[in-house]
Formats: sequence, C-alpha cells, structure tokens
Amino acid sequence: MSQPEHINTIYEMLAISDCEYKVFDIGRRVQEIDNQSFEQFEQAQLAYPYPIQQSARFALIYWTKENKHNPFIWFLNLALDEEGLLNLGTRNHFLSIITEALGQQFAQVDENGEQQSLPDNPYIKAPDEKKLAILNAKLKRFFVQPMSKAYQDCVQFFEQPNDQDWRQLTVQGLADFCAQLDNPSNRQKLEACYFDLPHQLQSELAAIIEHNSISRALMRRLVKKAATILATPRDIDDVDAFNRQSTELITCLRTLSSCAADSEVRDFISALFKHEFGLSPDVLSVLTARLWLAFDDEDMLLLLLEHIASHPQHYVFNALFADIVAIPCLRTRVFPLLRDANKLPKTRIALTKMVQADHATH
Repeated sequence: MSQPEHINTIYEMLAISDCEYKVFDIGRRVQEIDNQSFEQFEQAQLAYPYPIQQSARFALIYWTKENKHNPFIWFLNLALDEEGLLNLGTRNHFLSIITEALGQQFAQVDENGEQQSLPDNPYIKAPDEKKLAILNAKLKRFFVQPMSKAYQDCVQFFEQPNDQDWRQLTVQGLADFCAQLDNPSNRQKLEACYFDLPHQLQSELAAIIEHNSISRALMRRLVKKAATILATPRDIDDVDAFNRQSTELITCLRTLSSCAADSEVRDFISALFKHEFGLSPDVLSVLTARLWLAFDDEDMLLLLLEHIASHPQHYVFNALFADIVAIPCLRTRVFPLLRDANKLPKTRIALTKMVQADHATH
C-alpha cells in the first residue's frame, strides 16, 4: 500500500494502514473515549471530554487484524486551546514526526515481534505506574487475555484477608482484580471484607477503584462511613486526628468516583460543604478532579461555585474554578449561569479579584 502525500489526522493514518483502534483517557480517570468522539475531537469539532492542565492525555491502542493479540500503545499528550479543543498545530507536528520517520512501519513489527521505535518527540508521555496497571487490566478484558498469577493472589487474599500480608500484593494484581468488580464473585469478596481492611490498603485500592465502578450497595456503605466521619466529634487542637479523618474521607470520596452523579452522593457533598472538611483544599481538589459529574447539575454547580468563592484562601478558588471550566460538561453550564445577574454573586466577586490579581502580575 502506497503512502499518501498528506495525512490529516491520527485516525486517518490508522485507517490507511488497516488498523483498528481504541482510545482511553489517562489524565483524570482511565476510561474509554468512543471512536466517534475521538474523531470529532481530532477535527476540532468536539472539546476533549476529560482535560487536565490544558492538555489531552490519552492512550491510543491500535492493532492490525493479524496482530490483535499484541496491540501497540502510544501514550499521547496533546495541547488544547482555551475552549478545550485540540491544538491542531501540535497534532500535525506529531503526525509529521511519525510519518516522516516511520511511514507505515508504525503498524509493523520486526523479527523479534517488537514495534518500530518511535522517534523522540515531546508528545509521548507515559502515565504513572498505577495508571499503566489499570489500563493494562482494562485491555486484558477487552482482548480476552488470561489473568496473571498476581490476580489470583488477590482473589485468594480477599477470600481470607486475615491470613496474608496485603503488602505482598502487586499493583497489577490489584488493578486486575478491581477491573473485574462487575464479577459477582469478586464484588462479594471485596465487599465482605472492605471495611475491615487496614486504611493503608483502602487508600491503595481507592487509587485503583476510582478508575472502575462499584456496586450501589458499597456506595451506600461508603457514604454512610463518610457521614460518620463528619459527625465524629474531635478536639479542635488534635491536628493528628483531623488529618487522619481527612485522609479517610478522601479515600471514601475517591472510591465513590464512579457514583458521583448519584443523588445520595450529591446529598452527602451538600452536607460536606457545611463542615470544616469542606474547606480542605485536598478534599475540594478530589471533588473537582474525580467527582466532577456530581456537579453536572445546576443546583449542585451553583452550590460548588458559591462555596469555593467563599473560601478564605483566594488561590483555592482560582485553581478550582480553572479546573471546573476546563471540563466541557461543566463549562457549558458555568457561563450561562454567570450571565444571569441573579445568580452566583459571590462567584462574581471572586472572579473580579482573580482578574485584578492577574492584571497586577502583568
């Protein structure tokens, strides 16, 4: 097959080489982006759904029909404009680097079964170890690949957690196990012991489960635990106790990521904003970074914006507001609300201060 003179998009390049592909966001939560949405994104017709730090970070997985058992993966980091649309210049630069160096060799393997090496470029950026493990677990499911011994070790651990040292479990094993939580056997094993696990393991699990889904039953128990944390009296001078409770609360919230849009989770967040934990920058960052779907609702978004606008530290509002308006489903709600003179009075004041401070530094 001859190489065309000019390729406009990544998906065109893959189609020309008879490759199929999948795309997973690896910036916020490791989750699939359907091919139609990705192609619209590449044409700058659709904002990237899960931007982070004004960039689209995603894994592009592609394969030929003859090589589906051994797909190729590129970890891409492409710049976005202020509206979350693809910066076409960076994408075009990446394409030119690939096509000039490899032509169609990017879809072929050498005699050792290895992909041709990508030339050095600023657009390839691998995620951290946990996200790599989570993506690997999701791809095993898609390509119907066998689970590893590390996975079996986790199954055995959650059957009898008191008989083993959880520190012997691997990140990949935990990722494989959590990717199978829709399996009734795995779900029951985890739920039977979850609240008896050491907090350190719960925290490790939260960093993985936040990229997967949990049952409604576990969601309700987590909300109840989080509510208990809010209701627990504490000595105002006991900083260690406050920090410990804050860490436990954040673990609960991260584990609830897949349930963010549920009414019970939204009700809890509303209660959280009335508590001192609701002013914690770490807690607020988790809410916008992982549970943003809780605010894809006008009443909840109004509550969030007015809450952070009242924060005593202005930098907290500035950082969180920038993150909120970067997410397309929230951005489309925020600006119509700001145009309504009867809504968001505190937010308007906070925005004025932010703009004034920005002008003062320039």
